[in-house]
Amino acid sequence: MYVWTVILSLNDMKIQVADFGLAKLSSDTHTHVSTRVMGTFGYLAPEYAASGKLSDRSDVYSFGVVLLELVTGRRPIDACQPPGEENLVEWARPKLSHILEGGSLEELVDSKLDGEYDESEMFRMIETAAACVRYSALKRPRMAQVSYYIFNCQKFSLALCYSIGS
Repeated sequence: MYVWTVILSLNDMKIQVADFGLAKLSSDTHTHVSTRVMGTFGYLAPEYAASGKLSDRSDVYSFGVVLLELVTGRRPIDACQPPGEENLVEWARPKLSHILEGGSLEELVDSKLDGEYDESEMFRMIETAAACVRYSALKRPRMAQVSYYIFNCQKFSLALCYSIGS
């Protein structure tokens, strides 16, 4: 299954990320709450991986990883990459910061695109991905802000100048 098949855009322009393995089906009829962390490695928000606690900002992180996949052409975890570059988000964070400070898009954008993209749209995707994969869940936008920004080409009401690594 392709990861982007689990992103839903509803008629009211609400984006939802569905089934990153966080839901657990159970055949018993009793309510079951599990504290075991479940999900697809590489898409899990750091706070969820560490504590097992989900929030609406956990899905925002996962959506940011999907955006980074689209921009870079890389998988979230790729053991074929050089040491220290296997994790897409960790590899991309310094590049995201540099691009947001005026650096070249080419340091992050998939070279297979051969420059065939609208730079302002690509920058908007990069800016959105950077906001979504912030380490601190509280500094990530809500999904409603992300969808508004994507569909209406407007700035987030949150300042996008937070440090990417924070």
